[in-house]
Amino acid sequence: MTERTLRRLRCTIGVLVLTVLVLAATQWPMGFDEGIWLYVARAWVEDGHPPYRGTVENKTPGIFYLFTLSYLVAGPSHVPPRLAGIAALLGFSLVCGALGRRLGGPLAGLATALVAGLAMSARAVDGPDTSSTESFMVLFSTAAVAAAVAAAGRRPGASRARGMLWAGVWLGTAIAFKQVAVATAPALLGFAWSLTPTGTRTAGRSVRDASWMALGAGAVTMASLVPLVLAGVSPAEYVEGAWLILTRRGSRVPGTVSERVAALPPLWAQPPFPFLVVAVLAFFALRRRLRDRAVPWGAIALWTALEAAGGLGSGSYFPHQLKQIVPPMAVAAGLGLDELGRLVARRGVGPRRVAALVLGLAGLVFLPHATVMGHPAGAPTATGRMIHLSAGRFIRASTRPDEYVFTWVGGGLVQITTRRRSPARHFNRNFGETAAAAREILDAFEARPPRFIAVERRAPAWLAAYIADCCDLAQERGGGLLLVFERRPEP
Repeated sequence: MTERTLRRLRCTIGVLVLTVLVLAATQWPMGFDEGIWLYVARAWVEDGHPPYRGTVENKTPGIFYLFTLSYLVAGPSHVPPRLAGIAALLGFSLVCGALGRRLGGPLAGLATALVAGLAMSARAVDGPDTSSTESFMVLFSTAAVAAAVAAAGRRPGASRARGMLWAGVWLGTAIAFKQVAVATAPALLGFAWSLTPTGTRTAGRSVRDASWMALGAGAVTMASLVPLVLAGVSPAEYVEGAWLILTRRGSRVPGTVSERVAALPPLWAQPPFPFLVVAVLAFFALRRRLRDRAVPWGAIALWTALEAAGGLGSGSYFPHQLKQIVPPMAVAAGLGLDELGRLVARRGVGPRRVAALVLGLAGLVFLPHATVMGHPAGAPTATGRMIHLSAGRFIRASTRPDEYVFTWVGGGLVQITTRRRSPARHFNRNFGETAAAAREILDAFEARPPRFIAVERRAPAWLAAYIADCCDLAQERGGGLLLVFERRPEP
């Protein structure tokens, strides 16, 4: 194929991916996590309460900065963050394409970009929630892999060191959006080792590569803390709020190992994962052919295993967490499809027909049909969100701006829709299920009594006792799914 044809194909794939991402992003209302991060932004912008100190949420600060900037511009709207997520996922598709092209050639790059972009639009990975932390994390973690791959083929010297430093910078940026991006770090070393010419492949070289990567990641991490420190957040508060909190209830999901294993098969039954799994199995079967072409088969296999461990490690299996598994699987799929094209080309088929076959097959298989057709499979998700949004609007209409609202619900939709302050740092139930959190919340109630309390499903004993003492049921939504209690007028 000529360079002109390749450019046209890249543009066509980019337009298709962008179209599907935009279509996906318009299908669901504001999400539970979007409500959380918008409320964290609101608390910082309007009340002067920065993350970690003024609100409790277990994310590294990148997502808070993004939503805070959005709040400053557009208020409590999820549209700007979703647009930023669309840009990040489109960029991710392009980076995957560049990585596939470097590892397998032009057709491998096109197929990888197409698979990566379409897979991220599927409902199996919460495609409509383009603003999830994983959308930004995978962009930068994949850029880190691409930088390590590009630097590994260079001779020892300033150029290689600079490339490894950039790999660390991109990895640090990914970690600034979600902690689990650290799972990618060993894969960077795997690519650096396997693609380094044999004559210069030494343990000392790997140590130097790792040192440059660590320097880049550390520098970005330090830079990411500057706005927090300027807002009065201490390093200890950051460590507690972004890292140590991961060991607390709310971050961890109860259940035995066997129960978690039993929950895995349904995840892999939803497109695009059956096709991605088949592609990875084909990639493994073709390992000899790929090794003959100097494709770093082992490093890609390691990357796949690491991202699978990271995406599934929490045990919660939220669909958006599965975005982390897509990058290495998309690269494996692109390389496998490219190998299929090479087999067809050996039979005398021209390059244009080979490209049409490979890209047409990738498009048909990985196109998220439920997203494109507006299939009602998303209805339960949208309905649950609408229940929370309507409860928030009712509370907002029934309160003054200076009154407090507390929500014992999953996510932050009710709280951000009320546009009212929470009396406590805990503004949902995610990290409130400890004795220390309960005491802190009750102390906050004493100082700042909430006018309304919204409870999803069932309140814990300490909260139920408080509600019975002070409040009456004002509204019930979703057949008892969400209960809204109002404080009785004081005598």
